[in-house]
Amino acid sequence: MPRTAPITRIAAGTILAIAGSILVAQPATAAPTSPAATAAATPVASGPRVIGLLANTAPPERPVPQRSGDGDIELRYATRTTVGITFPHIDGTSLNLETLDLERKDGKDLAVGTFPLGATGELEIRDVAFDDADTMTRFDAVFRYRGDLPSDATFGQVRFGQDEADVRLAGTHLRWPQTPVNGTRVWVTETVHNAGGSPVTLGRAALRGPQAGDWALADDECSGAVVAAGATCSVRVGFSPEHGGPRTAALTVPAGGSTLTADLAGEAPLGITRLTVSGRNWIALGKTRTDADGPYSLWGQRTNQSSMAFSATAAYVNSVDVNRLEIAMPNGEALRNGSFKVGEYGDGVPILDISRAYRDCNGTTGSAKISGLSFNDRDMVVRARISFTVDCGNDPYPDPVKGELLFRHRNDVTAPRGPAGVTVSGAEARTVSWGRSKSSDAVSTVVRLVEGDGTGASVLSGTAIGSGAPGSATLPPLRAGQRYTLLAWSVDATGNVSNPIKRTIAP
Repeated sequence: MPRTAPITRIAAGTILAIAGSILVAQPATAAPTSPAATAAATPVASGPRVIGLLANTAPPERPVPQRSGDGDIELRYATRTTVGITFPHIDGTSLNLETLDLERKDGKDLAVGTFPLGATGELEIRDVAFDDADTMTRFDAVFRYRGDLPSDATFGQVRFGQDEADVRLAGTHLRWPQTPVNGTRVWVTETVHNAGGSPVTLGRAALRGPQAGDWALADDECSGAVVAAGATCSVRVGFSPEHGGPRTAALTVPAGGSTLTADLAGEAPLGITRLTVSGRNWIALGKTRTDADGPYSLWGQRTNQSSMAFSATAAYVNSVDVNRLEIAMPNGEALRNGSFKVGEYGDGVPILDISRAYRDCNGTTGSAKISGLSFNDRDMVVRARISFTVDCGNDPYPDPVKGELLFRHRNDVTAPRGPAGVTVSGAEARTVSWGRSKSSDAVSTVVRLVEGDGTGASVLSGTAIGSGAPGSATLPPLRAGQRYTLLAWSVDATGNVSNPIKRTIAP
């Protein structure tokens, strides 16, 4: 069965505590434009002006909309360890996910860096500062929960005390959950707010960057709009990657004499992922049935040291009729590669169960082979291949269930070497240069700037400086007194990512 549990409070090294379940994002169909934005001005809450955006992929039957705000978000508290905010209620919708807390489970102070969030997500604290009275004066955090799946995902950004232009975006840095190649497009409603005192004319919203084709725009109210003082307009931004590995782009919206920019980043799992069953049996019903990444998103998780499960889910739906495979080693043995007999509980052999929708074997007997098994440090399956021929218990049909799971399966699992010639020069206007990796299969470079020492940073963290071919770029203005780290990765044709090349930029 696909995972559809609501979020209540996430137990992790750093946790995002959310009251209720997940927001709703409706899939877009067309992209009409509007000549003007007509939204009313938003009230300014007392205390710091909080700007935020929350996106999601929950089923549309849940009456919980995407949320964004600029001045109408309540900052309930901001201590050394916790930031708590409440989004304004929208009439006719659920109260779920209006209250949001960011805190570290270990009780340590909030600090710049990227930290685990839940089982597979991450929280990137881009900026945090306190004054002499121990009052938090600045905060900027980007987060994505359930980073390995596009289904029931929640992601967004919350910030206050930043240097903001009068006309600004609700989200300046957006990180999509992992989305299969050519999978269901995952949408975010981005908002432009005119907090100035005069109307502003916007140009056409556009997507830019080497992988801009992975994103699309819809329901564009902003292009060509005249946004009144205090008013907003919105445009929806959707992600569906064309290739495995990290993907980056930028949303740009001309506004008067400047251009608003949102850094967009996402990723697609590598290799082939599919679960196939066949035969005249209770599971396949005489057909060959394949669930593959793309229309679905398959996930794999080690439930404990000796067992793991694979299933499929999809964005914007509650459930899907797909295969599910579970395997467990006997007597608490660790999962490992090998060929095995499988049987019932108490037989002293591995247990394999296969199900599809309401049809469950409830135990099998037969054989299975596990190969290419690999896990990451969060116990998520990185790669696996499992072939099996088993009989369902009490199956009235004559044939065994024959099947194969390929999970992130690929021949090339070797990461390339990092890019050569990564340098930072200059004092006032700093210039970054990077060359080509010495690995022959490296096809592109990703260069990003992160706040702090790069703790926990991934290829999606921070701000995009460059990507694609070797080149150079001028760094954006840096905050005085803030330490930064430049990170550069090489990506090969398969999508494997190198270890980063790091360059420290002292305050």
